[in-house]
Amino acid sequence: MAFAQNLDMLLERVSAAAVKSGRNLTDIEIVPATKTHGKDLIAEIIADGRIKTVGENRVQEFADKFDPRLNFDLIGQLQTNKVKYIADKVRLIHSCDREPLLAEINKRAVNPVKVLIEINTG
Repeated sequence: MAFAQNLDMLLERVSAAAVKSGRNLTDIEIVPATKTHGKDLIAEIIADGRIKTVGENRVQEFADKFDPRLNFDLIGQLQTNKVKYIADKVRLIHSCDREPLLAEINKRAVNPVKVLIEINTG
């Protein structure tokens, strides 16, 4: 099934859930993960125009798929030695779990990078 058809079905479900919970669909952002999908999916997403941000969890795949017409979030584990490839290209890093990683992000980023901090409460 094509991306647009899948997105149509997802938006129907999300819209129904939003109405049921008293929320507005425009307040909800859908960020599809593109792991294991190629540049063809990125082209479909851009052509469709309804999705503005995608998530990728592999730096190598991210580098191959990067297109400045979309926002990219890095999801999952990030290794310190790979920060240099993504620091100024991502909108958000979804998981930062150690201080050396934060220091490397700070060192490499020309502009501020939004980061979600992972905290072990155990």
